[in-house]
Amino acid sequence: MMEKFLKLAEKDAEYAELHHVKVKGTRIDALNKQVKEISNTDVEGYGIRVLCNGAWGQSFSYQDNFKKLIKDAVENAKKSIPYKKNLIKIDKLANIKKKFKVSTKIPFEDVELEQKRGDLLALDLSNEYKKVFSTRLYYSDIKTDFSFVNSEGRDLLFNDSAIGIMIWTFARDGVRQENHRKIERAKAGYEYIQEKGEGMARYAFNAATDMLKAGSSKGGKFPVVIDQKLGGVLAHEAVGHACEADLVLSNLSILKGKIGERIGNNFVNISDNGSLKKWGWVPFDNEGVEGSNTVLIKNGILKSYIHNRSTATQMNVKPTGNGRRQGLNNVAIPRMTNTGFEKGSTKHEDIFKDIKEGYYLKGSYGGQVNPASGSFLFNAAETFEIKDGEIGDRVRAASLIGNIMDALKKVELIGKDVEYGTGYCGKAGQNVPVSDYAPHLKLAEAMVGGQK
Repeated sequence: MMEKFLKLAEKDAEYAELHHVKVKGTRIDALNKQVKEISNTDVEGYGIRVLCNGAWGQSFSYQDNFKKLIKDAVENAKKSIPYKKNLIKIDKLANIKKKFKVSTKIPFEDVELEQKRGDLLALDLSNEYKKVFSTRLYYSDIKTDFSFVNSEGRDLLFNDSAIGIMIWTFARDGVRQENHRKIERAKAGYEYIQEKGEGMARYAFNAATDMLKAGSSKGGKFPVVIDQKLGGVLAHEAVGHACEADLVLSNLSILKGKIGERIGNNFVNISDNGSLKKWGWVPFDNEGVEGSNTVLIKNGILKSYIHNRSTATQMNVKPTGNGRRQGLNNVAIPRMTNTGFEKGSTKHEDIFKDIKEGYYLKGSYGGQVNPASGSFLFNAAETFEIKDGEIGDRVRAASLIGNIMDALKKVELIGKDVEYGTGYCGKAGQNVPVSDYAPHLKLAEAMVGGQK
């Protein structure tokens, strides 16, 4: 396949690459102990990208008609040839041949659909929690074989295995209603739901029930401790997006021109690491560049942006393995992988001990960020009062409001207890899997949005 493709491509393009993707997966969606939808995916596709006269051209198909694919890609490149000053250039990569695989104990294909259905429904613990009146459960598994070859001699294969579980519980006491959503994803096999499912369910059911007794949080400026999940979101949303080189080049990042400048306290270290075997693992990106650990901030100093091949050439640096796309019909742009705060040296109990009055914010239910201005608003999934150095009562979830240029300088303590979150990052109409991570962080002062 590779030789046939390259022989055809070299006639018309100065550079060419072939993507071959095979996907098999299952999704199960249940509401109140009743399965509402089961769907299976089984598709195979081919994608071509060429560089012709300073312009990219792409094409994709479910058939391996390389001659037509290359012709269509070349024609698309000719239609989009940019002005002379904006010609696309890429530095050449060394030729390599490698295979990568996610390790699994129980492959998805070894488990019958009926068992998957039964194991998911077993996570509905409504009979034990009388105040829970509604539940939604979701399960997905997907096995992807992704191969990449290019005219530089790159020949790469990734056998991926990914699983996702969501447990969403709704509790009621009189007229008051509360809910809690627990989502976990992993590069793993079917063993993941067997090992993690019940613990996830207990947490979700307990949290929704406990929220019924929560008081209101006060808005204002307070010392704040944020947990690993929310700390990871802060790193991803407020720092990671502002470090994406296409936004920097388009004057849409507050971090443009700040390489080498101090933007945080001297113990703040943030990286984007595609080589970590977490949910955002990228053994190689969609341009065939190996995933790597890119240090974005070291000791408070901005060190790097994240790049695809063309932005790296424009800035005269090496590509970082962040050229990613959602599907064969999308464009590879700079995207994050596993992004977060590196661990610090503070013991967990010492993070809280000097706070007389403040808040402990856990998890995230999304929010907003503007990379151009650096402003952000993140909604915590859970919030607790901190009183005299101790974690106190649960209150209704609050929000964290600020600007990244200020927040990184307010980070006062960093714990040792790194944990990873998972999700899908949206940008330019594309969603890709990412992880974020952090230990517990203490901010000396932050704006908290509350209910009173």
